[in-house]
Amino acid sequence: MFFTSSILLPTIFCKKREVADVEIAHASPSKLASTTFPSSSFNSISILSIQLSLLVFALLLGLLVGLFFNTQLAHYDIWANFTFLKTYIFFTGYPSVLAGFIVPIVSLLYYVERKIDYRIIILLICAFFTQSGIGFLSIFLLYGLNLIFCFTKKIKWYHAVIIIIGIALVGITEVRNYLLSSSATRAIMLKSSFQLMTSYFPLGVGFSNYGGSVAAKNYSTVYTDLGFNTIWGLGGWGVTGDILDSYFPMIVGQFGIV
Repeated sequence: MFFTSSILLPTIFCKKREVADVEIAHASPSKLASTTFPSSSFNSISILSIQLSLLVFALLLGLLVGLFFNTQLAHYDIWANFTFLKTYIFFTGYPSVLAGFIVPIVSLLYYVERKIDYRIIILLICAFFTQSGIGFLSIFLLYGLNLIFCFTKKIKWYHAVIIIIGIALVGITEVRNYLLSSSATRAIMLKSSFQLMTSYFPLGVGFSNYGGSVAAKNYSTVYTDLGFNTIWGLGGWGVTGDILDSYFPMIVGQFGIV
C-alpha cells in the first residue's frame, strides 16, 4: 500500500493537471470567457484542503508532544538511524506505518495547492522523525522521481545526484543496522530463517511457526529452540515487537524453498 500510493498518486495527479493545462491552452478566448466552473468543485477542494490542514496540525501537535514529553507518541530507539533523536510513531505503533501514511498526504496537498507550502514542510519533518528507512527511500526515490517527471518531464544530472545521495545515506545505515550487525533483531531473524530452511528442508517449519502474528501470539516453540527468548525484542524480557518486523525471513523460514 505504501509504495503503491507513493507511486500512483503523484502520477495520477500530474496526468490530470497535464490534461487540464492542454485543454486550457487549446481553448479559444471566447470559449474560456464563456466557460463557467462549477462551484461544487471548488468547494470540494476547499473542504479537502481544510481537512488536510487539520490532519497536518494533529501530526505536528503529536510530534511536539512526543519530542518534549514522555509519551507513547515518540520514543528513543537503539536501532534508529539517529539514536540521539526520538522516533515518531504517533498512534500507529510503528514508524514505517506512519511514514506510509504521510507520503500520500503530501501527494494530496501537491494536487490541491500545486505548490510547496508550510504544511508539506511540516509533513516532511514528521516523516523525517519517523526515521523509517522505507519512508526516507520513498521520499527520495519514488516521490522525487514523480515530481521531477511532473514538472520538468525529464531528469537532469543534479536530480540524479540528489536522489543517489539520499538513497546512499539511508541505505548505508539500513544495511549496517539490519544486516551487518550481529545483534540486530532483523539480522538474527534473517539468518535464522535460512537455518530453518536448511534444517527443515525442503518445506520449512510450516505455516504459523515463524515470523507471523500467530507464531508471535502463541510464541512458537521454534523461537525457544533458536534461543530467541533470551534476545530483547524477540521474546527476551517479554518484548516481542521485532518478531513481526521481517517479512522475507517469515516466508523463508515457514515455507523453505517452496
